[in-house]
Order: sequence, then C-alpha cells, then structure tokens
Amino acid sequence: MYRLGIILGGNDDESNLSIHSARFIFECLCEEKNFQLYFIFTEKHDNQYIFYKLESKFLYCNTIKDFAHIEKDIFDFNIYNLDLLIPVIHGEFGEGGELMNMIEKYNIPHLFTDSEHIKNMFFKYQSGQILKQYDFNKNYIQYYEKIDDIYDNSKLFIIKPNNSGSSYKINVTNYENINNYDLKSNLIEEFLSGQEFTHFVLNGISQGTIILKHRGDY
Repeated sequence: MYRLGIILGGNDDESNLSIHSARFIFECLCEEKNFQLYFIFTEKHDNQYIFYKLESKFLYCNTIKDFAHIEKDIFDFNIYNLDLLIPVIHGEFGEGGELMNMIEKYNIPHLFTDSEHIKNMFFKYQSGQILKQYDFNKNYIQYYEKIDDIYDNSKLFIIKPNNSGSSYKINVTNYENINNYDLKSNLIEEFLSGQEFTHFVLNGISQGTIILKHRGDY
C-alpha cells in the first residue's frame, strides 16, 4: 500500500485555495486501491506550525473556518512514515520555501522543487530578473518596482503583491493613481489585453491547452 500525504492549510489569505487543490487530488485518487491517502492540515499557533490529521469529508467545506472548531488529532510524520508528500498550500508558507524547508529537514519524499529554488521564484520581481538572465525577457511581462521606472504613462497597469500568488489583492489602475497603492509590498505590471490560457505539460509531453474565461465572459 502506497502511503500518500496531502498537506493543506496555512495562515494567510490564500489558505482556502488549498482546500480545492486537496479535493482535486482526492477525487482523482480516492478509488485507487493501491493508495492510502492522508490529509494533513496545518496552521500556526504561537509562531509555530502544527500539523493535524484531517478527514477527507472536510475537503468539501468552502473555507477553513468551516472546520476550524472541529477537534483534530496531531499528525505524527514518524508514525505514518509516508512514501510521498504532496504540498498544496498556497501563499507564503507553501510557496515561499518555509514549508519545503521543513519537509527537507525531516527527509520526507515529496513532489515539487526544493526550498532554495522556491525562494528564488516566490518574489515576482526577483523571479523576473532570473528569467531575464536566461533570455526570457523578450516576451516576458514587465514588472516595475517603482513608478519612476515606467516609460509609457498612457497604459493601464496592474497592482499586485510581490510576495504571493496572483489570485487576490489585484487592482487595475491608470498611471495617475499608482501612488495610491503601497509600492513597498506591491509590484506594478503592464496591463495586457488578450486571451488567458493554461498549458499542461506532464513528463515533458504536452497535455493540451485550456482557455480561461474571466467572470465577465459567463
């Protein structure tokens, strides 16, 4: 029996997204007889992350608050001896390298890249500079750290957090209103019109493209 752990939760605004990610994995693997699935929920208490064993039924909650009051058992990684851990935590704890650093410390087999590379790519401006070093700058979206870097003030601009995902706290503005935002924690990005899409690649093989619709398109 293959013991597979899926870890979700966190303590920032993107933590609820991990419920949907974990549910997707559950629905893909729940009928596989060779897998024993363990769902591990984590949240911070007194500046320390605690890991709990979570029943799969809670993956159908809308938010983490829906099961926050439920008494949960501590998940002991030494007892369950996982064959593989899949972290699906969104936000800084999951995507900023801290969680992966803990997983590496306990030598747990896991999916996804190592903590050092995650840290390099978590901050958007820093990741953009790294991509430019490898000649990805020709068609790469331009990020600005400050308004003085902008050379064309006739465009619309996106204001988004530098150190987290692009699914929340996103604003569209013109040049005149950029200074209304905190530019110490946000980036300025040129607004691009067009069609958004996601392309899937698995084991180096293209799996196809999905066109993403915006809320106004439905």
